[in-house]
Amino acid sequence: MHTSQISNRTRAALTGLLLPTLLAVVAASGGAQTTEPHHSKAKGAAVGAAGGAVVGGPVGAVAGAAIGAEVQHHKNVKARRRARRAAHAGQ
Repeated sequence: MHTSQISNRTRAALTGLLLPTLLAVVAASGGAQTTEPHHSKAKGAAVGAAGGAVVGGPVGAVAGAAIGAEVQHHKNVKARRRARRAAHAGQ
C-alpha cells in the first residue's frame, strides 16, 4: 500500500465521522430566534469544515471549522456594534 492510499482512506473515514457530527450540531443550533440577526457559529464551523475538507483533508476540515466559527463571531460583534450605534443615535 502506498502512503497516498492510506491517506485517502483516513480522509474518507474522518469525513464520514465529522460530517454527521457537524450536521447534528447545525440541526441542534437552529432553535431560538432573537430580534437582532444572529450568525450561527455552528453553521459557520460546518461550512468551514466542509470547505476545508475538500481543500486540505482532515487537517483542512479542522482549520476550516475554526475559521468559519471565527468569521461568524466577527459578524455577530459587528452587528452588536451597529445596533448599539443605532440605539445611541436614536436617543
